[in-house]
Amino acid sequence: MIHCLKAIALGVFFMVLIPISTATSTPPPTSSVADIRAQQAAQALIIPAWHRSEEDHSELRAARVHPANDIDWVNLTDTRSLNVRVEGTQSWSLLLRNVQGSMVLRSDKKEALQKSEMEGSLLIGTYAAGAYHITFSPETDLSSLEMLWYRWADRDTRSGFGCSLPCHINSVCDTEKVNQRASVCKISMTMEEGIVSCSGSLVRSLGDSSLYVLSAFHCADGLTPIYDDWKFEWYYASDQCEDVMEEPGSLKLTGCSAVSGNQDSDHLLLRLSEDVPAGDSVYASGWDRRCNVFPEDSYMVHHPAGDIQKISYARDSTRLETSPIEWENDVTSPPRSHVRVRLTRGTQEPGSSGSPLYSPEGRVIGQLHGGNSECQFFTTGATYGRLCYGWDDGDEPGLRLDQWLDPMATDTAYIDGVWRQSMTPAISRISGDVVDRIGRPVALVNIRAVDLERGDTLRAISGSDGTWEITEGTQVGASYQVYLSKDTEPKNGISARDIVAIQKHLLRRDTFTDPRLIDASEANSVSTGVSVLDLVILRRLLLSVLDDFRDELDSWILYPSQVTVRDLTADGVHLSASAIKRGDVNDTADPSR
Repeated sequence: MIHCLKAIALGVFFMVLIPISTATSTPPPTSSVADIRAQQAAQALIIPAWHRSEEDHSELRAARVHPANDIDWVNLTDTRSLNVRVEGTQSWSLLLRNVQGSMVLRSDKKEALQKSEMEGSLLIGTYAAGAYHITFSPETDLSSLEMLWYRWADRDTRSGFGCSLPCHINSVCDTEKVNQRASVCKISMTMEEGIVSCSGSLVRSLGDSSLYVLSAFHCADGLTPIYDDWKFEWYYASDQCEDVMEEPGSLKLTGCSAVSGNQDSDHLLLRLSEDVPAGDSVYASGWDRRCNVFPEDSYMVHHPAGDIQKISYARDSTRLETSPIEWENDVTSPPRSHVRVRLTRGTQEPGSSGSPLYSPEGRVIGQLHGGNSECQFFTTGATYGRLCYGWDDGDEPGLRLDQWLDPMATDTAYIDGVWRQSMTPAISRISGDVVDRIGRPVALVNIRAVDLERGDTLRAISGSDGTWEITEGTQVGASYQVYLSKDTEPKNGISARDIVAIQKHLLRRDTFTDPRLIDASEANSVSTGVSVLDLVILRRLLLSVLDDFRDELDSWILYPSQVTVRDLTADGVHLSASAIKRGDVNDTADPSR
């Protein structure tokens, strides 16, 4: 028997549908008197220990165990709180699904352990057995809530950061495998029965722009997947050759659908529900579907035991398995559907399943099915389902790879990978501020940013502090023509003193030295110089004979009134401007109007 490499969060699960009304306020961040009273009134939910029977030889190593008492939903509606006592020695996690709002998890000592916003799904944990208190905020919509409780086995069968064998090699140590490292992801597969940790690789498709991840069929075989909650993590890796003490971050995408799965070749092809976030990129590995490819040197990038990314090497020739392979889960792989290698550096273990076997050219030729997990390299064998076998094996598209990776039937035998940028343009920002001649913020300035290529117009208005910002719709790399204008209350700031000052300027008795004052004096036309006609217009406005300036003249003059922004960067651009009220040469206009 050969061991299937599948690491699973061992779990009992509990799922209910809760009809509860919504409220509108938000809970305080710390324990208040109301919190304490609610906790005292809340019911106690007991999560019993999990005991595995000796007859249970499944890979899951878990049983479904319901909480020891039923939930009183009327009590939960009233208190919006739940006291939880987790028995046994195993740690626990809780998956909340179909919920919007926020929650706080506290220990029995009232210490806040986790405060989270919930938008669809939230995984709480992992925490040790003991007593806990869960509080939902009053505005949380619990009407469709599903709760799935998971128990984890002992440390030696857990998966996660720092759980892999010590003989693994951090993938960053191989500086030549940058592309492949950016292709392989850790997959947390949520099932009704537990959480499975496997590996996978983003693979290139010659068809549509969808993102496809190749993993292993046996990771989900016999289980009940909840595909919407499957989580894919890229760049979950150390940034140095040595092991790190702090868990690194990652690029996460959630949700998928299974488009092709074949037990014979043990491939599982997943189409992701989300695009790569704007500004990020991942690598779609190339592949080689030729059945006569048996490289002397090959390697595997993977996430053993759900740990950070590792790399393992095979320096012996790839051997074709010409006999059937019997696996411990009573599955038999047909002859010639798999290849086997001997890993000479690094190893594999549960959680590595689904990781790609790369040829020396960096192309995927198979995905890991199983083997033995040892740090004694001369005994470490790894068996991979062949990509060439699953390429056209079966009559239905749901069994084959070619229908998804080469849907136009180009008969391509092998292809190199490509970098995948987000299909969603990266969002940037265009912002600015406007002040008047003496530094006061100018409100109600209209801003139009016109995309010079697409013609789209984005708009904003300056606030009481004179600032404005456009983020929605802006795109990194685009160019914009930005227009600034303000045309409000023509009489604002105009008085007899302004007319006298302009008249003195005309008589050269007290000329303006600031060019902006000359512009503000032009009430009849633009760039023709100050004239008696300007004084006539201002007097008529002051006497309410006229209601406004000429149509082509705004009541405020902006400096600059338009700006060209070329090739907008991810950091965005900030534009500063000044403004002066037409007809006001002594700065008495109210810039907030």
